[in-house]
Amino acid sequence: MFSDTVSWTLSMDTSITLILETTVVNWSHQLEPILQMNTLQEGNPTLYSELHFWKNRHADLEYISSQVASSKAQMVVELLEKKLLVNGHFVHMFVFGLFLALEDAENICKYMKPLQKQFERTESLELPKMKIHIAPLMVTVSLVWVNSKYHKYKSHFVFLLREIAGLLIKQAQAYLVPEKLLSEDASDGLKSLQNSLDILQLFRDSYESYRANLTKYKKPGISPEPWSFDPTKVFLELNAFTVRLKTIKVDFINLSKKFNLQIKQLHQQFSDAYKLFTEKAADKCVDMIHKVVSFKDFEDAAKDLKKKTDYIYQQIGTIFCRVFVNASVPCNAFKMFGSLLEHPLIAVDAEREISSLLNMFDKELNGYKLLYYQHMEKLHYFVPIHWSFPPVAGEVQWAKNLKEQIQDFLSNLKSIPQV
Repeated sequence: MFSDTVSWTLSMDTSITLILETTVVNWSHQLEPILQMNTLQEGNPTLYSELHFWKNRHADLEYISSQVASSKAQMVVELLEKKLLVNGHFVHMFVFGLFLALEDAENICKYMKPLQKQFERTESLELPKMKIHIAPLMVTVSLVWVNSKYHKYKSHFVFLLREIAGLLIKQAQAYLVPEKLLSEDASDGLKSLQNSLDILQLFRDSYESYRANLTKYKKPGISPEPWSFDPTKVFLELNAFTVRLKTIKVDFINLSKKFNLQIKQLHQQFSDAYKLFTEKAADKCVDMIHKVVSFKDFEDAAKDLKKKTDYIYQQIGTIFCRVFVNASVPCNAFKMFGSLLEHPLIAVDAEREISSLLNMFDKELNGYKLLYYQHMEKLHYFVPIHWSFPPVAGEVQWAKNLKEQIQDFLSNLKSIPQV
């Protein structure tokens, strides 16, 4: 690297020696940051950050070592040593550090290859399917730690564990889609949240278990370096995400209980009112037969029941409006509108949300339109394979499926008379 700037000659005067010394010092200063590269990027780690780091580091160090091993570089060292210059010793120490760093990088890259295969196998899985893969993943991580020189780079190993935690967080976010949680039954939503929390906890428990049993994976006659780093650094993002999930779970339970309690109370109010009416009606019918009371008393009892029933319908309309705000999935919103509009008192509240429903419909229709344009754009470059169909049949089937989805969507909209 510096050899192109140095004039080689058999006789060295003072000026050439000075230039040689300066060039070597500048060159070593340029390479020092690479050798000391042990700092990690800020922010949340991505899955392959560590793998790419060590691959790039190994490639850089290998390139530098090839320069150092060149005949011209060796000649510089010999000339400096003959002149009894301090730089000669400095270069020897530098070269020694270089080859140690290269050896470490090569060793770690070799042992991380199985880990890369694990990542490739698990990164596309849904969170529930990760449950059976956590143990094999942690076994591989433990083997890498015990058998490689990774233990010399604890901060990087912490970063690697954070990558795995980040993978689980990413999968949990994809699994717990807010629209899906709010659209499905409360029991199913709570089950999904609990499954996610269980898998995240399984990773934490696995970490503690494998940390306590590293000796199972050691080489004969070698005592493995313990995981002495602070676990809170490993679970920094995972802990924060777990707290969020637990908060959502509590809110979900409270919200579900709140609406269920309101519905049960309204049902109980109606049952009590209807029971009271039937009892009164029976008594008044007997009295009317014996001409003790008039028919007007019976009508008053019926009006009282209707008044209480109207109040209950108004309360249901209020609950409907609250729930509709969270019904971001149009098909569920259509289901809500379906039968409720048959009740006049509820329809008053429901009709206020029709404009919001139409906005949801418009947004969904734009989504289908975008899907169509994206598909047509792909046809300029290649014909996508649709369920192993031949090209033409596949395109026909794809268009048919899209048409059916839009028609189902339109039929839901047409089922609402007010639209």
